Amino acid sequence: MSALVDFLKNLFNPPIFPKITVPLDLEGPPVFAASVAPHESAYSAGVWGIDVSKWQGLIDYRAAWNEGIRFVIAKGCEGNRYYDPLFQANYENALAAGMYFFAYMFLRPAYKIEDHKFTLTKAIGDKKISGVMLDCEVTDGMNPQICTDLIWGMAKFIQPAWEHNIIYSRASWWNPNVKRSSNWAKLCAVDTAHWGVPVEKVSTPVDWKTWDIWQAGIVNNRFGVKGDVDFCVWREDRFPGNNPLPPPPPPVKDFFDLTGKTNAGESFAGRITKV
Repeated sequence: MSALVDFLKNLFNPPIFPKITVPLDLEGPPVFAASVAPHESAYSAGVWGIDVSKWQGLIDYRAAWNEGIRFVIAKGCEGNRYYDPLFQANYENALAAGMYFFAYMFLRPAYKIEDHKFTLTKAIGDKKISGVMLDCEVTDGMNPQICTDLIWGMAKFIQPAWEHNIIYSRASWWNPNVKRSSNWAKLCAVDTAHWGVPVEKVSTPVDWKTWDIWQAGIVNNRFGVKGDVDFCVWREDRFPGNNPLPPPPPPVKDFFDLTGKTNAGESFAGRITKV
């Protein structure tokens, strides 16, 4: 009888559970310091690129091209329905300047894989990108099996859609939080973050023999960015398809506006071609 009474109490007066909230837009801006500046050996280690998000503001990609940047990895989204507000601007202006463009998603293990798939699909839409990078650097308090299942599921999800896909992480995060498999390297290239060290001392997550991309450190007021930005190097023999880089577009008569418009109001979007 008491069990029936308890059941009826819970039916009409359900217990109130504490609301669990997981904040989105977890990433903060990079902060330059001498200790995290790229080692001089990074600049001769491969093709140059930058890793960007809303924290870099509007970027002068023509200036970035002129300083040697040839690829961009830009944040598109995070976890469950967070979209970077400058993703579209980065996409249009980077491609207009002649660069290879990759979108990245900041993975959040607290959210289901279905949420991640929906968010990534909506963020990219019909954009002609070269590939997707999965940013793996937080657990949200989840165990290694949950982290592994999310990363593996997302890696399998992006594999057939784009030719050049990447997993970003640090060895110090990846090794204790993700289950071992020889198949990780078959699914995705690896972008390893190891700032300020010489090229011969770069640490790579254990499931790859060596790095494909190296996030070598933070630079300040360079590559068309007012402030701090992550500097990356892609091994030249592993750069997408090892094809010649796309040429920059013809110069605009008067100026190149950061919104993607010329002084005549023409959009560069019509000149964008798939790379």
